[in-house]
Amino acid sequence: MENFNERIRYLIMQHLKGESTIHEQLELQEWVNASNDHRELFDQFSDPERLKEELKEYFEAQTNIWDKIDAGIKTPAYIEGPAESVTRTIHPIRHHIRSYVAAASLLLIIITGYFWLRPRHTPIEGRSASVPVAARDVAPGGDKAILTLANGATIVLDNAQNGAIAQQGATSITQLTGGQLTYNTPAKAASVGYNTISTPLGGQYKVTLPDQSKVWLNSGSSLRFPTAFTSTVREVSITGEAYFEVADNKSMPFHVKVNDMDVTVLGTHFNIMAYQDEDLVKTTLLQGAVRVNRENQSVMLTPGQQAQAGKGLRVISDANTEEAVAWKEGLFEFNSAGIEMVMRTLARWYNVDIRYEGSKTGNRLTGKIRRDSNLSDVLQILSTSGYHFKIEGKTILVLP
Repeated sequence: MENFNERIRYLIMQHLKGESTIHEQLELQEWVNASNDHRELFDQFSDPERLKEELKEYFEAQTNIWDKIDAGIKTPAYIEGPAESVTRTIHPIRHHIRSYVAAASLLLIIITGYFWLRPRHTPIEGRSASVPVAARDVAPGGDKAILTLANGATIVLDNAQNGAIAQQGATSITQLTGGQLTYNTPAKAASVGYNTISTPLGGQYKVTLPDQSKVWLNSGSSLRFPTAFTSTVREVSITGEAYFEVADNKSMPFHVKVNDMDVTVLGTHFNIMAYQDEDLVKTTLLQGAVRVNRENQSVMLTPGQQAQAGKGLRVISDANTEEAVAWKEGLFEFNSAGIEMVMRTLARWYNVDIRYEGSKTGNRLTGKIRRDSNLSDVLQILSTSGYHFKIEGKTILVLP
């Protein structure tokens, strides 16, 4: 527990000095989001006027604060969980803090952090202003999609009740909890129609196809598929980005059509990223085998490889598969990414526009950030790499 407290104190100090790495910002963000107590205390101590007030109280106090820190750290109640409530006005040396680990961190900041900050003239207020207040914040995306049936009727899935939502011939369509749609088809279907599921910007969804293959759609994407697979092949088409776990059926190959490409599989796990605003269409294989066909070119992928289709078709032998499917696991992952690529990714998930003021060149970004974070939290982390941001309605300004 002592080592944990030291770590939190270090992370807060690094943040206030403006010296956090992107990984330290992520770690601090996770701690802040762990409880309302953590967030409240952190917000309070991001305010330099509050630091001055607490510093004054410290020197006026007549008690031994170090005994209080030791008592707080050793209190077993915190190990079991935070206290039921915490007052919004925080006075560490007046028994108003009930989150003891947070109290230890903040008392250290009062005593030492303020003196680190003041001589260096760290522009805390300016840094905070570059990522606006919560009232102007943008919430993360979520489980949203529209299902278009064979007859053209549409169902807004995020508004539909769980359970059976439609019948397409002999195929029943059921919505499950957690943004999932499943198709159940009898062994022999008399008629087949085509359905399309589309996710808006800021949306994602999971579909279980009639053959029990599973498809995860990222934001701004679509999947068109038959209500039953009755031919000698299983064929679907996508736009945007999708992750597939294809049910094994060697007698009925599975084909994914995307732009002018065809990806042929038997039973496998793979991701296709084919957004129109990206230069490359990337097919990343995690398990099994796929063949990527484009015009007169064809490549076979093995696990860990990625096919990139741009002006030509090439294979990356040692692809970063974790980065390719991070979105499905609830993460943004960047590895030496340029700011434009990062902002395109954020624009799709938060449904915002991007505007640049100044140069688009600068530090390249590496790290992981949770996709369930509010936009301002993400921008705060990215700002540690030298970029500055401002949210104006549904537009992010990228500033020099």
